[in-house]
Amino acid sequence: MTRVAKKKHKVVLGAPDGRITPRAGLHLVAKLNELLGITANIDAGGPSFKRRKRGLMLGGVMVALAETMLAGGDFFCDLDHQRKDRAGLALRAVPDVPASTTVIGLGKRFDEQSRAHVERANASLVKGVFALLPEKRRSDLVAQRPTIDLDPTDSEVYGRGKAGSAYNYQGQLVYRPHPAVWAESGWVLAADFGSGRSDPRPQAPGLLTRAISALPDGLLRPIVRADSGFFDAKLATAALSLHCDYAIAVKRTDAVWRAERRIPDGERKRTKGTVSS
Repeated sequence: MTRVAKKKHKVVLGAPDGRITPRAGLHLVAKLNELLGITANIDAGGPSFKRRKRGLMLGGVMVALAETMLAGGDFFCDLDHQRKDRAGLALRAVPDVPASTTVIGLGKRFDEQSRAHVERANASLVKGVFALLPEKRRSDLVAQRPTIDLDPTDSEVYGRGKAGSAYNYQGQLVYRPHPAVWAESGWVLAADFGSGRSDPRPQAPGLLTRAISALPDGLLRPIVRADSGFFDAKLATAALSLHCDYAIAVKRTDAVWRAERRIPDGERKRTKGTVSS
């Protein structure tokens, strides 16, 4: 029996092939942007984000940042890294990825008016996406009561110079977004933004009002579900005034048990909201 000698192949390390990209999945984001008009929707009727109306406007910057995060970017410098991906740029919704210095400069002009406009544009997009869903998926969502989840989430950041950040009870320097999510669809309807110590309760009624207005028409009576950070009578009152039922988590303190025992049995049965512990 003759043994055939195997050839040893040399491994050659060279420059990356510019025709290949690890971010080909962003082509789907570009198609979604084309279908829904995300960039155009944000740009339409928006505040004056730049002194000169050339280059990327508010919608382009927002979508470019979203694409960078979807492609694994965590920092502004990732914009610069992804700008070098020649093959990937052609597949993106925003091929003219801005430099990190440009985005940092524009970010300083992103004020409350800009944030509110983006949220309104998002509400319009939610209703547009809902109308484009397959009939079966849309019917499933219509058949069940929509749940609005209120649940603050800490996002850790690094560097004491991060404006608006604060240390949470775990000693982490964080921002604290307060999203209102349509649980059954997984879509964010509205959101507020705070530091690691910000109390979400004062803004909760307004946040809920904006979230309810972002829901598509024709849905059943919503359910508001909030964690203990949102435990406040004003939120419960707002939920009822917006024709919602509610479930709010609360710590089982002596004061809570005393208040619970004072509720007459008849009134308890007629209560539309619930408090869970």
